[in-house]
This record gives sequence, C-alpha cells and structure tokens, in this order.
Amino acid sequence: IPRTGDQKPYTLVSADYDLSHPSISPDSKWLAFSSMETGHSEIYVVPLGGGVGKWQISANGGEQPIWSPVGNEIFFVSPENKLMAAQVTETGNSVVAGKIETLFPVSPSSNSLNAYDVTPDAKKFLITSISTNRKPEPLTVVANWTALLPK
Repeated sequence: IPRTGDQKPYTLVSADYDLSHPSISPDSKWLAFSSMETGHSEIYVVPLGGGVGKWQISANGGEQPIWSPVGNEIFFVSPENKLMAAQVTETGNSVVAGKIETLFPVSPSSNSLNAYDVTPDAKKFLITSISTNRKPEPLTVVANWTALLPK
C-alpha cells in the first residue's frame, strides 16, 4: 500500500509457490525475497514501486535475504547454512547480481524469522542460534547501569 497518492494496494509478486522473507532496499526501490519458484529456495529482486522485471540473485539456493545498509549487497543464508554476500548493482531499471562471497557459517533457523541481522555500518552481524543445552541459561539484564558508575 503506497503511503502517498491514492494509497490503493497493489500486488508486487503473485505466485503459486511459497514466497517469504521480504526485504526492502535502503532506497525503497527494490524488494528482495525468497522464492520456491524453482522447487528450492532462491533469492530474487523485483521493483518495489511498480515496474517490470525479476532478477535472481542467489546461484545455488538461498533464503532470508537482507539488504546491506548501503544497498550494494544482499546477504542471505545458503542451503549449507552459510551467510553469503551477493554484490548487487542497479543498472537503469534492473538489478545485476555480481560476485557472491561466503562470509561464515550460521546456525539453522528454527522458525520463519531471519536468523541474523546486520548493523548499520555493515561491519557486524547479530546471529541467532539454536541452543543445544537442554536447560536454558538465565539471562541477566542490567537497566540504568550508568547509575552504577563512579561519579
């Protein structure tokens, strides 16, 4: 649903197969998502504000795409549970996938949410993992910790 203009909803992608993990580019021009179109999960990009075209980003499977904060990369998880980085370049009204690089292994996700996120400077990742411990560890949160510092 556009936030401006007539605000009438429109379909971005219509499919008879599973689509998941939508991720909007930082400039709001593109939508990356996982699709089962080929029978296994791959990463695709379509124009967000209308327009024509769909471009495959992953080469050998992928899910859980997240755009880099600058918009020149799409991170995703490979079928081998490795975090990948695909270079992307906007060329006119299309997107071109470039080099795909393996970054590091990640734990499989236990749900439909992304298993990771990237910091605004794209230098660090927050990774969720499935605990192999049967007994959960306690979590301690210290609020207002600056009040405990010596003055």
